[in-house]
Amino acid sequence: MRGEAKKHFDRVIEELKHRGCEAGGIRMRGETGADHWVCERRFYRDWRMHLVFGDEENIVISWVGEHTEDEDVHGEGAQDIPGLSGIGRARDDQPACCDDLEDPPADPDLVDLVNRLRPTRRGAIVNRLGRPGSAPAP
Repeated sequence: MRGEAKKHFDRVIEELKHRGCEAGGIRMRGETGADHWVCERRFYRDWRMHLVFGDEENIVISWVGEHTEDEDVHGEGAQDIPGLSGIGRARDDQPACCDDLEDPPADPDLVDLVNRLRPTRRGAIVNRLGRPGSAPAP
């Protein structure tokens, strides 16, 4: 990622640090049709990042990519996440990431799974207190 996409990505990281779940975009659909723990944030044109909340202070960017006719970042990422549907919702049916800004959709077990699945080069997490975080070793 580079250029404008990278600039927008960096801006979203800052938003997440300061606003947490409020900057998390939308909740993704579970296989049952209910809300899943994963959120998606659109940040530049077709670029998306998918987020998981470990607790109220830590947000893990689980995967990033473009959503185009040739690339489906969500479908690819959803394959390894139990209960997450590979099919999204209609735009007018997409709920906010947080129902309650003080209570993000946290799932520490999902964070552990994501940290085991993603490449180690993506080890950074967003820590809302400004402290650097790190992913556990695979």
